[in-house]
Amino acid sequence: MKWYTVILLLPILLLGSFEAQGQTGQVQAFNALIEPDNAIVYFDLFDMQAGDTLYLYAESEDVDTYIIVCDIDCEEYYTENDDIDFDSGNTNSALSYTFPESGDYSIAVLDCCDEEAIGEFSLLLGLNAPDVLSGTSTLTGASFAVPYTDTFIDAKNPTAVSSAEITPISTERKVQEFYALVSPDISISYFDLFGMRAGQTIYIYAESTDIDTLVSVCDIECEETFAENDDIDTDNGNFNSALKYTFEEDGDYSIAVLDCCDEAAQGVFRLMIGFNAPDVLTGDALPTFDVIAIPYEPTFVDVTNAKNDANTQETIRAILGEQTNRVQQFYGAIDADTPSVYFDIFDAQAGETLYLYVESNDFDTALAICDIDCEEIFDQNDDIDIDTGITNSAFKFTFPANGDYSVVVLDCCDELSVGEFRLLLGYDAPQVLTGNAVPNDGSIASLYEPTRASVEISEEERTEGMVVSDCSEIELGERPILSGAMLTAETDNFIIHYTLAGVDATTPAFVEEVVSFVELVLERQTQDLGWPVAPSDCGEGGDNRFDFYLQEVISEDILGYAQPENVIRDNPSSEFEETWAAYSFLVIDNDFAGIPSPLSVMRATVSHEFHHAVQFGYDIGEPSRWVYEATASWMELQTSNDQDATRYATSVLDEPDLCIGSLNSDAGDRVYGEWLLIDSIARDFGGDSIIRMWEYFADFEGMEAYYRFLDEMGITPQDALRNYAVRLLLMDNDYGNLINDAVRVEARIEGIGTYTPSRNGVEELGADYILIRRRGNYTFSVNDNNLSLVVVGIDARTQAVNVFDIGQSGTVDTTKYTNAYVIVLNNAQHTDSLNCQDTQWTISVTEPEGRTVSRPLNVIFNTQNFEPAG
Repeated sequence: MKWYTVILLLPILLLGSFEAQGQTGQVQAFNALIEPDNAIVYFDLFDMQAGDTLYLYAESEDVDTYIIVCDIDCEEYYTENDDIDFDSGNTNSALSYTFPESGDYSIAVLDCCDEEAIGEFSLLLGLNAPDVLSGTSTLTGASFAVPYTDTFIDAKNPTAVSSAEITPISTERKVQEFYALVSPDISISYFDLFGMRAGQTIYIYAESTDIDTLVSVCDIECEETFAENDDIDTDNGNFNSALKYTFEEDGDYSIAVLDCCDEAAQGVFRLMIGFNAPDVLTGDALPTFDVIAIPYEPTFVDVTNAKNDANTQETIRAILGEQTNRVQQFYGAIDADTPSVYFDIFDAQAGETLYLYVESNDFDTALAICDIDCEEIFDQNDDIDIDTGITNSAFKFTFPANGDYSVVVLDCCDELSVGEFRLLLGYDAPQVLTGNAVPNDGSIASLYEPTRASVEISEEERTEGMVVSDCSEIELGERPILSGAMLTAETDNFIIHYTLAGVDATTPAFVEEVVSFVELVLERQTQDLGWPVAPSDCGEGGDNRFDFYLQEVISEDILGYAQPENVIRDNPSSEFEETWAAYSFLVIDNDFAGIPSPLSVMRATVSHEFHHAVQFGYDIGEPSRWVYEATASWMELQTSNDQDATRYATSVLDEPDLCIGSLNSDAGDRVYGEWLLIDSIARDFGGDSIIRMWEYFADFEGMEAYYRFLDEMGITPQDALRNYAVRLLLMDNDYGNLINDAVRVEARIEGIGTYTPSRNGVEELGADYILIRRRGNYTFSVNDNNLSLVVVGIDARTQAVNVFDIGQSGTVDTTKYTNAYVIVLNNAQHTDSLNCQDTQWTISVTEPEGRTVSRPLNVIFNTQNFEPAG
């Protein structure tokens, strides 16, 4: 039985060291990756003939290669080699082996000495080709070796399936966009397409002002080209490239982009890829932010996401030269409710020239620049050249004075227009005016979010001077009016406002309980846990201390609330520089009458609402509303033993298949229950990581902030989802003993067959759970490219757990576990929690083809609180 599953196969480039000498026999090559979860890479050799000699050569700059020839299951070794010549420093590996019998064999490649090693290697294989041992041999196009993976399919010899097992090709429109480079060192950029379906049509468009693009579709190693295009219309001077191709067979493919005619060419190109999107062929399609292709990393630089990557920036400078210009790109939309979209530019400098360009296929664009409140328009453009039919908009504008400005995009003539647009802004970048500038993540503007009104700040209030730099500049805002005479109780940092008369009446004993707790909350959250102190107000409650108002609010079905007031932009208590920090006041119920354990719920509410005040010190208008409630609920658990958060877990456990932040839950409190996600992140990266996450939400808008934060943490949204989903199943958190519920099970596996959800599919970054009721040695497969599978086996006797991340297909023997589950993950990323879509899934459970190949993750999970689901 083979030890580990394999592997990330990387497309074969022209391997410079494998150049020609006189040779005989067959020669093949692979590039592959060794990493802790895949420490051994296998290649299978079928139908080898007795007397034939196999020659192997493995080299790497990253790992100390070790190669083995073994039987097909690698249970018996026949020969092996570590170093060619250790004494002279040659730690590459090479060997020859003559097959004593006809049959099937395997090759294993690993690091000789370190199971945690990470790195790429190149493997040269030869049949009756002894010059392979020198590492210099010409590839013959042979394919006698096959990479061994649990998802590998020989497209030329597919396994027969019934029509009931065939999943229809998706009709969903998907468009993906890349900016990438070619250069003398990187003459071809590759983009890999995994799991393509026969009959599926892909649309591809590549444009550049630097190179004469040529685009092609080929097999995964780009040894066979199936379709290509050089120029769209040479006669009319359109040297961009576009093609559509319908896949003839299921399998993996690559897209290659290069300069048609000059291997020494260098420059940037824009690549659009789409399904069910023929407008891609015009270059006018707008991305849907779905993942279709994966850039083959050794040849790819994503110019738009290069800001925090020093190696990427160095590559860009080496190819394009030192750049001082900044170019930023936005995609947006207008409709009847939002006929104008605003982008704010802060701290523009007098004399700087801004270049602006907007295009749309849906409406007649107009573009303007104005003061920050857009009461005075300084310059505008409707059509670039209406005589030739160019109704896109572009102009350049030199700022007359230092200050803040806004850019506005709208339809020139129709307030009821609906459509999408692309906006380019640039400094020192006149090419923006043509629409062909390359975004380089230059930070110029930020989208003005109308959702700021959801935290009680309206556009009218904003234009009336809500930004406060000096408290003497404003009139103090209104605060709650209680039903009787206002009394106060004070601490060093808080004023508690209450009354003893009317509907808001409380008791001195209750007030004393609040007074005794508020300073503990401040100390715990800001001193012990490291959060910045919430901004002070301008004296609205008597002075600049934090204000709690005790008021009857349970009758409104709430326990309390936090109300932001004036925007101060930057919170002076944090080292991070904020833009939308604000001070606030806090309200909790006057007595929590009728609530079980009222003092405990009071303390939980104080902890929760005070943390909202801390959050408002970062950003009051974050459109991802879930992050406010999820973090504040989690902070209840971090602040004291008095918490109300665990009761909200049920809403997540009952609907784990909804996307993060969904408001479409049957339970209205689901966003509170998403403290479970916050807790999972903290378990992976520590509690301080949640503070860092909030800095990202202060700096970026919506789910983009979450994705950028995970990128800094060194984890993909998909792996973060996997860890979170497993923890939900295992109830792997410090409070699981307080949660009397388990995840909802959508199906039960009774043996070989196909299974579908009992309720619905799974939304972006959501999870569904399937109980393996009849455990066995199975191969599991899922029907959609955006979906992947995780198998979890729990031994209740030892509390051991194994987690197998098998992708779209894999084999796991579940017979040795007392409980076993399959988790279906939707790896697609969403940008708007209000517009998530579920994906219907079908799980196929089949007999394995003789081998159990999947290896558990090297991630530690805790089963102490596990209760079987389903």
